[in-house]
Amino acid sequence: MASDFKPTKSTKLRLSLLLIFSVLFSISCTQNIAEIKTATPTIIFDYYSTDSTPVSRLSIFVESTSEVKRSELIRLQCKSTGYTWDINDLIRFKFAEKMYAGSNNLILPEGERVPDGEYTLLYQNADLEKAETVVKLEYDPVFYETTAAELPALMRQKFGKKYIAIYDKNDQMIFYGERTEQLGDTRKIWNKYRNASYFNEVWTLANNSVMCILPVEYVLPSQE
Repeated sequence: MASDFKPTKSTKLRLSLLLIFSVLFSISCTQNIAEIKTATPTIIFDYYSTDSTPVSRLSIFVESTSEVKRSELIRLQCKSTGYTWDINDLIRFKFAEKMYAGSNNLILPEGERVPDGEYTLLYQNADLEKAETVVKLEYDPVFYETTAAELPALMRQKFGKKYIAIYDKNDQMIFYGERTEQLGDTRKIWNKYRNASYFNEVWTLANNSVMCILPVEYVLPSQE
């Protein structure tokens, strides 16, 4: 039986990171359902200091073959725990001619970890038409014990990729992409993006099951 639990606690969201999700969705569901083209679960680890371990949240986005403006509900249920999220306040957007709906802020009771394994996903539109599929989340729980300072070494072992998200003073993302040598320190970032205010380094695994967002760093050009 599904749990009546509906997460109510919130974490600090960075909605401009939608761009990250939109370019990472590449895992197809195994079932051929008309309204669901892909569905991607991702565990997000947020770091708030270099010496602390992260807090976690779950993200789920559906790429639909129908108009997502008419999407009304996504219900995600964990098979192992019965926890159920009814997502009514969907984030909807279109990117590269693809349409997505979902949420990047599904949380659990304090102290509990995001369960891995299978989740049942139900997608419903405004006409009450429904489609259902099963998605699977697999990740290494070692991330819960890894500090921000330790994360780069762990991600390199797991062949993760390093990105950077740069924001202006109005919290608008002005760049997201791989963190190359040209963006290797704050001075180089400022030289390229004079309106940059702060940034997050972001690590992801190749299968998109894990995303780690490191603490905010401010762009302060050195005084000469």
